Amino acid sequence: MRTNITKFLLIILILRTIFHISFYDNSFALTNNWDFTTPTNYTLSNNLSFNITWWVANLNQTNLSHNWVITNATNYNWAYDVVVDWNYAYMTSFLWDRVNVLDISNPASPTLVWSIINNGWTRRLDWASWIVKDWNYLYVASNVSDALQIIDVSNPATPVQVWQVFNATTLNWARWIAKSWNYVYIACDVYDALQVINVTNPASPTIAWTIRNTTTLNWARDVKISWSYAYVSAYDWDRLTVVNISNPLAPVVSANLTDATNLNWAHHVEISWNYAYVSAYLNNSVRVINITNPLSPTAVTNISWWSYSLTGPRDLLVDNNKLFITSYWSSAVNVADITNPASPVYLTKILHNAANPLLSNVDWIFKVWDLIYTAVYKSDALEILKFNYDTTWPSITPNTAYSYTWAIDSMSETLWWTNQGNITYQLSKNNWTTWYYYNWATWVSTVLWTANSNSTWTINTNIAWFNALGWWTWQFKWKAFFNSNWNQKVELTWVSVLIDKEAPVISWSNISSWSLMPWWNFNLVFNYSDVWVWVNTSSDSVALYKWDWVSSWWSDTSWSRLNLWWKTVTMTWATYPTNNLDFWKYKADFSISDINWNTWTTSLTFYVDQPEIIVSTWSLSIWNLIIGSNKFSTDEITVTVNTLWAPFQLIMNKSQMIENHSFELIDYNWSKWVWYDKFPYTSTINKMNTNEVLWTQTWSINVNWFRNSYTYKIKIGAFIDNLQAWWNYQTNLSFWLNLDY
Repeated sequence: MRTNITKFLLIILILRTIFHISFYDNSFALTNNWDFTTPTNYTLSNNLSFNITWWVANLNQTNLSHNWVITNATNYNWAYDVVVDWNYAYMTSFLWDRVNVLDISNPASPTLVWSIINNGWTRRLDWASWIVKDWNYLYVASNVSDALQIIDVSNPATPVQVWQVFNATTLNWARWIAKSWNYVYIACDVYDALQVINVTNPASPTIAWTIRNTTTLNWARDVKISWSYAYVSAYDWDRLTVVNISNPLAPVVSANLTDATNLNWAHHVEISWNYAYVSAYLNNSVRVINITNPLSPTAVTNISWWSYSLTGPRDLLVDNNKLFITSYWSSAVNVADITNPASPVYLTKILHNAANPLLSNVDWIFKVWDLIYTAVYKSDALEILKFNYDTTWPSITPNTAYSYTWAIDSMSETLWWTNQGNITYQLSKNNWTTWYYYNWATWVSTVLWTANSNSTWTINTNIAWFNALGWWTWQFKWKAFFNSNWNQKVELTWVSVLIDKEAPVISWSNISSWSLMPWWNFNLVFNYSDVWVWVNTSSDSVALYKWDWVSSWWSDTSWSRLNLWWKTVTMTWATYPTNNLDFWKYKADFSISDINWNTWTTSLTFYVDQPEIIVSTWSLSIWNLIIGSNKFSTDEITVTVNTLWAPFQLIMNKSQMIENHSFELIDYNWSKWVWYDKFPYTSTINKMNTNEVLWTQTWSINVNWFRNSYTYKIKIGAFIDNLQAWWNYQTNLSFWLNLDY
């Protein structure tokens, strides 16, 4: 009787996928910085509007305005000189022989605190003129008194007379004072002398030395100290005299420069670095003198341009590359920019007029921050002026563009710690041929200045769209506008731009080049990140190509083999479902950009496996099964496995017990009852177990993208003993492929 033992079922595949991880670092970010250490590296819209000192670009003060005035025909009669320290101003009254102490804690409303008045004996302040403050002491020169008065102002509200030096000869018409260390130097007008007084103990000053010269020190008017030299103006002999005071007890005249025209009635001296500035009272000018070598002073230029009001120039003051000049007969305060002392530039002035009626015969000045305190001789007043900042929004631009090839990530500014104003910018990416600003909707080109500019916050918020304007020449420049409301300092020390050369970096993918994927639908997955900016989730691009038979890729098969309608793209990952890829060689090109349009691209070549098992027959028969002996079928089963990939295991599975319709073929004594033998046949009897591994294949991918083919042969047998009845027995078998992907 013919027995149908086996029926083969459809193959079941068990697939295990190994995910491939790849790391990339294909780019970086670069910071480019601009400082102000070299002023010639920048173009200024108005040279007078800026002062670039060291590494700080400062907005210049370019306008003088009236702030407040305090006047009194008695206390301030013929106000002469003024010094300021903290919340107090000390001003001499030339005609009314006194020193006034004023509270200026509120510069908009100064008040008189105390007056120290001449009594002709213990306080010699007759025609009090020049005043110097050092620590807690005031040193006051009195013309008619021929004296130096020392006053303790530890408590400015109650000044105390300390001591005086009086000498009707050597201090005849004591005029101007300079203090250096423990010595006070007094220019004595009538005596044609420089007087040296030791004030180591202010309560007991002594005359240390007198140097007199009726030519070089004739009518000595003013004195300034710089290092080991005293610079004295000789009023009547039109000269600047240099006195070596390295030994204060034996000063020596070292040099002098005379000029009957340009130093006519040399009045006041101011020293700044290697230059001396001397006001020529009768010549209505200021002489600039190079004193790099004090033994050979050299005239450089004259300040006398018609823009100034310089009739009878008197006091001079240098502050932050600005020279302030009082003009007695013009009743004016002038300001010159002396960044280049050899070429001073007129900046501004303020005049006595209907708007400023109390600047009549302005005399001496003292500057604290942006306030200028003036002693006004004829107006009997302390006039407080304000040196205002430029309000025209001047601009500064680096001369050299920065060449870049990627994108600008951000722009930052570093302001000086005392900055109070506002700075805005325009940007150019073609070496300032075209300037752009953001108009709150888009970046647009502009030919205007201040109105069309942005803060760094606005720039950084919208920088991605600036990068998207087009490549132009990739020559980046910025233009900075300094904005003040007159009172505000604007100070910039550093501008930086971060050039984003980093595209989103892939950190993980489920596919790497030359790997294998299973034949059914799977996802292409890419994980990425950008350390600088956001990823542009609308910038992704993916294309799938199939290899031809020879040497090239077929056209993009994305829409037919990728389900792009169901793609998912986020800030950190993108996934693309595939659609029925059969076995072959494929290439996937994927790219994504950040918001600065830096693009990362990868190209992956991979294989898709479509394994199959071909079974030669669906049924076998074993004839004349005899009790007590085994018997194999006369036919063999041929199993062919086709796959691009190995390793795998070919597994045969007995899915149920062998049976004869109603009775199971039970192995009571554990003897063999279902058998198999593998080719080449050895007659070895192998008991069939559940999930029996028949063959194991090692790794072998076919890089030519054809499938490998493996053929296996087996025979099936059976055994019954006397416990089982002879019959036609059957069971269900299947073959499994365990693929290690």
